Amino acid sequence: MTETKEEWRAVLMSTKDYAYRNRTVDVISEDDSVSIPIPDDEVLCNACNQNIYPDNGWMMEYKDTEGIPSFVDSDIEDNDDEGWKTYDIYCETCQEKYFPDAQKCIVDDSGVLSP
Repeated sequence: MTETKEEWRAVLMSTKDYAYRNRTVDVISEDDSVSIPIPDDEVLCNACNQNIYPDNGWMMEYKDTEGIPSFVDSDIEDNDDEGWKTYDIYCETCQEKYFPDAQKCIVDDSGVLSP
């Protein structure tokens, strides 16, 4: 296994953001496909599975300079910001526990990301 260089950043997000509205999850079987709505007031931390709504959460973003390690899903969305990929949302406690070295960022009113 080759060693990878990885960077993580945590972007503060409101769980009341439009990104968490009108979401669905698709359940697919051999015979059928069903789309199930996710309530707007249900935003689960990826680590502890606790509902963090209506508090803010940390959207973790990942940047790999040498290749994607096997534990990262290949379906992660590109956010077109210098190679950063959106990973998932975490509560404050889990973000600090699992990503202690992540650079914390906040999006200002003009949409600019700043540390």
